Amino acid sequence: MLILIDITDKENILLDDKQNIKQINGTGEIIVKNPSSRSRLWNLEMNMHETVNTNLERDIEVGLLNPDQEFKKQYEIKNLKTPVLTLEEIFDTNRNITERINDTFIYNQLNPCSLKINLINTLDVPIMDINLSRIIHHTLQNLEINPPNFGVASVIDEDDKKVLNWNIESIPPKDTAILEIKFDTIIDNNEMQSLGATKITYLAENTKLSMMDPKIRGLTDSLSGITTDEAASPGTWECNVEFINESEFKVKLKKVEASHKITTGS
Repeated sequence: MLILIDITDKENILLDDKQNIKQINGTGEIIVKNPSSRSRLWNLEMNMHETVNTNLERDIEVGLLNPDQEFKKQYEIKNLKTPVLTLEEIFDTNRNITERINDTFIYNQLNPCSLKINLINTLDVPIMDINLSRIIHHTLQNLEINPPNFGVASVIDEDDKKVLNWNIESIPPKDTAILEIKFDTIIDNNEMQSLGATKITYLAENTKLSMMDPKIRGLTDSLSGITTDEAASPGTWECNVEFINESEFKVKLKKVEASHKITTGS
């Protein structure tokens, strides 16, 4: 049995109306778990190895963990540049003109539009449990969803609004999930309007946003003893040291010292 260290990093990205990163920040939590139901751990010290883009100290004192007990510590992640899952939306105001992406509406006429959504996995591991929800503006009519290359997409009613809901089990490393929606709209005013907010949640295992590589060491339940027998040479002893690991953990015996104080007179 080994001591368990669980690291969970979260990134929160806000994009502007031009899909540029407006804000990106990260937080995390590290959990040290004693998985044993009977063995204690104490004098636990954790070395993070590298904390350059977090507010953690390099050495963290965990202390005592009783059986099935956990130690938790939150932290901030700094200097994030890009998300691990990239969102790209391509809005075409006239899908019938295929030679280019059109960005101009015809006033007071039916505009046959399309919206293409790309979710790009930038990692070398799969990204899983992806959910994209996007509010559909009330002026968008006759919606037609092309089957995506990953996952299942549908339009649902939520709080008197139509919401595009796209669920994906997994996007392979360096791959892109693609969804295209066709719809019609009539623009009868020249006011600036939002097509609707997009929210994405996802999970990426076996990857970290920080550079930390924690190692932990401490003590657990054990017994030790020494037996001595007088050797053939005067003033020398044959010693037998015994160390018993009474815990459920794998233990490394790093150093043994045996000493004997001899009282001398003058």
